[in-house]
Amino acid sequence: MPSESAVTVLTALRLEAVAVGGVVVRMGMGHAKAAATGSRLAPTLVPGRPLAIVGIAGGLEPGLQPGQLVVADALHAPDDEDPLPLAHAASVAGELRAIGRDVRVGAVACSTSIVHGAARAELARGGALAVEMESVWLARAVVDHPLVVVRAVGDTENHGFVSGNIKALMALRGLRPALETWARGLGARPAP
Repeated sequence: MPSESAVTVLTALRLEAVAVGGVVVRMGMGHAKAAATGSRLAPTLVPGRPLAIVGIAGGLEPGLQPGQLVVADALHAPDDEDPLPLAHAASVAGELRAIGRDVRVGAVACSTSIVHGAARAELARGGALAVEMESVWLARAVVDHPLVVVRAVGDTENHGFVSGNIKALMALRGLRPALETWARGLGARPAP
């Protein structure tokens, strides 16, 4: 990997950061920490700096398996705001597929707490593939930057928390080259 990274990678947890490797900004778990990190980070970024939020999410769609990657094309907030579209999802998914990754593109729901049972089913009916607790709050603070959200499926309704999250952490390994390729390519093509 070149010494100068083309993308700022953010994770919630230290384990996610270790799995991704390289320089990673840790925002902490949950909406409040993600929003605070976004507010602190936004004024320090070079204009147009690409960002990637990477981590683990709960799978909502029945066919998702632990370790599969979901690239968000929209973030659904719990506060009834319109979904936040993410224009670079297809590009990043293509880069991830090029390195042999199993990728799904679709909406990711954001929640203020871990969701189970009926709450998961409700989010799935709303069209989300996965659920997590940080991205929309950070995204609202960095609207002037290309942003992608890549989540590895951990637990699902049919797969347990511990074994699923171990598979998800393994899936985060080796993602950085695809993110770097996407970020470097942004200057070579018009914005979507």
